[in-house]
Amino acid sequence: GLCSSLCFNVSIICASTICIWVSNHYHSQPLHFQRIAGSSVSPGLQYFGQSLSSSQDLSGDSLTDIAVGSRGSVLLLRSRPVLLVKTQVTYSPSKISTESTDCKATKRNEAKVCFQVSKVTKDNIGVLQATINYTLTLDATRLRYRAHFTPNTRQLLNTVRVGLGLMCLSHPFEIPNCPEDSLSSLSNELQFSMTGLPSSSADSLSPILDPGSGQRTFFPLDFERQCGADEKCVDNLKVDFNFSRYGQRGLTCVCTVSVP
Repeated sequence: GLCSSLCFNVSIICASTICIWVSNHYHSQPLHFQRIAGSSVSPGLQYFGQSLSSSQDLSGDSLTDIAVGSRGSVLLLRSRPVLLVKTQVTYSPSKISTESTDCKATKRNEAKVCFQVSKVTKDNIGVLQATINYTLTLDATRLRYRAHFTPNTRQLLNTVRVGLGLMCLSHPFEIPNCPEDSLSSLSNELQFSMTGLPSSSADSLSPILDPGSGQRTFFPLDFERQCGADEKCVDNLKVDFNFSRYGQRGLTCVCTVSVP
């Protein structure tokens, strides 16, 4: 699995608390740190953490369990399955059209939000599910945004229940035909959090999110550029001035300029 070594540090000074650092061969720094106080496991425990054993799977789910000793009792702390969530947002159409000249109208686009869920831990737990709460913000880096889901609303909040595999949802939005800036991309932001649901096949054990999951990602949406067949835009702007009449009124110069 991902975790090839578990290191434990126990200190009675921490008021009966065990501290767990998780690391692997690919990272010199700990990937995850967890502190478990005896009072959070069961009230009244004394000398929680005075002995530890973490080399066996005692629950039969192929995950390493931790046996923790305290005065008069031994407790079994089970490892939880870990899920990796990858996100992707695509658009239809893939670029914003700049051909329309009706500035009072809007154009419709659709964002397809996808979550790819995979299991990191090598366990034998069958069905794993979780709830994902996510927020999609259009043109997130600008104060005056150029797209909206409903008038005056550029942010969408939603909740979806996921299992292992791919889950996608589509969300329509609108863009004005004549935005104040049609050169720079719309930088749309997706943020999410995950809450594991109890598994009936693992005595209500719930999965947790892998720390490597990117919970905040930007997915740009570009404007079309009419640059010819080679799709390379070259500036070639020329302005000719024709001063057809020139005169002076007092201290003020008056001239007529024609721009063809």
